[in-house]
Amino acid sequence: MNTKNKLIFCGNSSIDHIITTTGTKNIIGGSAVNSAIAAANQTDKNIAIISSVGSDFPVNILDDINIDTKYLCRLTTKSNSFVINEVNNNVTLVGNTYLPINLPDDVITDYLHVSCRKGVPFIDAINKIKARHYSLDVMWSSVKDFLPELTDYFKKADFLFCNDSEFKIMQRYGLMDIVPKNLALFITDCNGVTYQKDSERKYFSTIKANKIVSTVGAGDTFLGSFLSSFDGNNLNEAVYRALSMASLSIRDFGNIHLINKTEEINKVTKIIRNMDKCNATEFNIHNRPVLQR
Repeated sequence: MNTKNKLIFCGNSSIDHIITTTGTKNIIGGSAVNSAIAAANQTDKNIAIISSVGSDFPVNILDDINIDTKYLCRLTTKSNSFVINEVNNNVTLVGNTYLPINLPDDVITDYLHVSCRKGVPFIDAINKIKARHYSLDVMWSSVKDFLPELTDYFKKADFLFCNDSEFKIMQRYGLMDIVPKNLALFITDCNGVTYQKDSERKYFSTIKANKIVSTVGAGDTFLGSFLSSFDGNNLNEAVYRALSMASLSIRDFGNIHLINKTEEINKVTKIIRNMDKCNATEFNIHNRPVLQR
C-alpha cells in the first residue's frame, strides 16, 4: 500500500542529557525528532518520522503537534540516550548500541530527509523510499566512515546541510571537490548560513544571541524549518524563517519550547529579512572559504 507524505525525516530519536555552563537537562532529541518538531511548528504539510524509540519516550508529545508517528518503531527497551557535554564538546551514546530503525515498505513522498550518521540506515532509506526530492545532513563524527556512500548520494540529493566543522571535514577528505552542480549546500555557523548552488553563493546573517542556553539541535531546527517552508521559489524567505527558528531554539534546551511562539518567530524573521535587504550580509560572505567553480 502506498502512503504519501509531504515531508519525511529519517534519523535518530533519543532522550538527551545535555550539560551546559547554565545547567543540565534531560529532553527529547535526535535528528529526526528535532527536525520534525521544527517542521511541524509552522506548516500544514504532513510531517512524518522514520525512527525508533523505547518505552520511555513520550511519543504523545509528537502526536500532540501532529507529527505522523506511524513509521516509528516502538520497542520495549529504553530509548537511545546521549550525554551531550557542551562544556567539553563531547557526545557519548549511553550503552554504545543504537536502537534498530525499520524502514517501511512502499512509501512515496514529496520530500525525504535522511541523516547520514551512525545508527541510521541512510543507504537503505535513500534506495528504498521513493521521493521527488531528497536532502541529507551529516554528522562530524560519521563523515569519514561513509565517504563512498556520501559521494554516491550527493548526486541524488537536492540539499545538503552541515555546520562549519562538518564542512571543513568534508573538504579535508575531498568530498567538496565532487559536489554536483544540482546540489544546494547550506553551511551553518554561529553567525548565519552560507548557501551555494553551483556558482550562486550567498551568506545570510542572523541575529546575535544575547542568551545562549544550549545549541544542541539548532542545525536540525534550521533544516526542518527550511524544508517545511521551501516551495521551490521562496529560497530567501525560507532561509529567513529557518534562521529565526534556529536562533530562537538556542535560548532553551531542545526546540520543543518553540511551539506556540509564532509571534516571536515572525518578529525575528522580519529582523533577519531586513538585515538581508540592507545588504548587511555582503560583508560576511568573503569570510568563508566555500566552493569555487
